[in-house]
Amino acid sequence: MPYVEHFRVEESLVVTGTGAVTTGATPVAGSQTFADAAAVGDTFPLWIVDTTTSPPTIEASLGTYTAANTVSRTLVPGGSPALVTFAGNACSVFIARIPGGNSAQTLSVAAATLGSHAVNLGQGHAAGFLPPNINMVTIADFNAAPAGYSFFNAATLNLPVAGIKGSVLTWSDGTDVVPSISYSIYQLVTSTGGRVYSRSNANAGGWGGWTSYAFAGGDYSQVFHVATAIAATQAVPLAQAQAAFAALAGLSTQRFYVAAAIVGGHAVNLTQADGRYPKLVLSLPAATDLNTVLTSGFYNTAALPTNGPTGADSYSQMIVSSNGGKVSQTISLYLTGAVYHRTIDVSGGTSTPWENLVNLAQAQAAFAPIAQNNAPVDRLAAGDVALTTYTNSTARTWVDSITQNSSTLGVVTISGVGVATVAAGMFGSFTIPPGGSIYLAVLPARWIRQII
Repeated sequence: MPYVEHFRVEESLVVTGTGAVTTGATPVAGSQTFADAAAVGDTFPLWIVDTTTSPPTIEASLGTYTAANTVSRTLVPGGSPALVTFAGNACSVFIARIPGGNSAQTLSVAAATLGSHAVNLGQGHAAGFLPPNINMVTIADFNAAPAGYSFFNAATLNLPVAGIKGSVLTWSDGTDVVPSISYSIYQLVTSTGGRVYSRSNANAGGWGGWTSYAFAGGDYSQVFHVATAIAATQAVPLAQAQAAFAALAGLSTQRFYVAAAIVGGHAVNLTQADGRYPKLVLSLPAATDLNTVLTSGFYNTAALPTNGPTGADSYSQMIVSSNGGKVSQTISLYLTGAVYHRTIDVSGGTSTPWENLVNLAQAQAAFAPIAQNNAPVDRLAAGDVALTTYTNSTARTWVDSITQNSSTLGVVTISGVGVATVAAGMFGSFTIPPGGSIYLAVLPARWIRQII
């Protein structure tokens, strides 16, 4: 007797009293008849509206298609409080959802399993199924726990272990009435301390002892059976697993196959991964030939390594990256901080020369002469001061441009001869040949030199 909600089902019918409604009339335009939509035994939310009265007379009830062209009426939660006694007028009779209702149908376990029926708590439950027991209570005695879920505390009798508290699930394999039954009863307890307990009462023969199970943070005293754990799916504490499988640790030295590890789920230790994955830092022996260090990893060099860059010494750090055929080596020298790089073609037996990766200080030193030849230099920024003789010891000529500050006269002496006085706020240009010198009595506001 499935519960259905067919829409666009409506007929104009004469309805009398509170009894069954005879259907089979021509459907309202755009709708179908009850016979078109329903099968004998179907139940559905039924509306009957008599618009000839003022106000209209309305009934919302549960309709049952009891026979061809016959619909019975019963009360439904959320519908009319009582069946309406209709006066034999033409009424609109149709199927439509009743707000707050639609849940009085009888629950069929088989149908609910096969279909997608909505079930409310008032519909009950079949024998052998747990009751909802939403409002959990604290039980006084485990031996008298009701079916379903309950709370317990340290004062509850027949505790698995004194002083614990938590919740218990009680059920049976034949009925939901506990105790004093001829079926087996079971209890599963979850408690403080991360422990789970269970026990059973076989055929009302008395409760057996409690069996305990532990999770992380709990007690690992239960017996661990490897064969059972392999066949089933049991939770195993870490300490037990380590003890049971310790013998397998010796198998980790077997040959490592990369292809097999990719296809399957092989555990790989560091020794097996050698040659594929970077190692920890390794110290090379003295006089190691760096042409032979071809495995990916981090290395410390010892004294006098061969085939290294100039200056390679003890404590230098080398990084090697390899894909099997091509190798990249980068080494940082301990004493100078210089960094060198090269590549090695293993299959071809060739390597590129060591190349110095220039740092900022090296670049500045290398390009300083270029800056002097082609760009003016701010002597104040360079640290030059007054009352100091600066001699041109180069083979080039200095051209110094001086702008005096706004409040002081400045005497300029070239090669020991006072050649000019630069007035406050004024500008002067002076040439210092190779071997000559310049001396300023007062520090100017601006002092720029160009070497030509």
